[in-house]
Amino acid sequence: MRDYILTISCPDTTGIVFNVSRFLFDLQCNILDSAQFGDESTRLFFLRVHFAVPAGSNLTVAQLQADFAAVAEPFHMQFKLHDACQKPQVLLLVSRLGHCLNDLLFRWKSGQLPCNIPAIVSNHPNHAPLAASYGVPFHHLPVHGGNRTAQEEQIREIVQKHQH
Repeated sequence: MRDYILTISCPDTTGIVFNVSRFLFDLQCNILDSAQFGDESTRLFFLRVHFAVPAGSNLTVAQLQADFAAVAEPFHMQFKLHDACQKPQVLLLVSRLGHCLNDLLFRWKSGQLPCNIPAIVSNHPNHAPLAASYGVPFHHLPVHGGNRTAQEEQIREIVQKHQH
């Protein structure tokens, strides 16, 4: 079974979920999980749909994207579609407190968090031993005085290095 994740943002209006669901239904896809949120302050709607294509289907990501563009256009949707089997690259940024970092690393190592963690970046050096215990490279990029812009540029370089 091949499954995909479709994420959408657009102006909030009626018919979005119906049209997305109908598109997937017409392709005989099965919705495995769906989450949505309407932001009243921005009047934007966000949708994430995890779906599977039927066994034996020849649908490709490129074809799904091209076909979905006809659904997206009337709603002014911005959307992304990716193969759910491809684990995303996740750069972890952490500051002084490490309880969330510890939880994320534990979930990642135990397989509960399906992603690749190529590196950890912190403005404090105290989490380097934790990163090392998980075999994840640690980058200490302190912020002091007026170096925030330079530090942010270093983070962008690390992100670019680990993008696929």
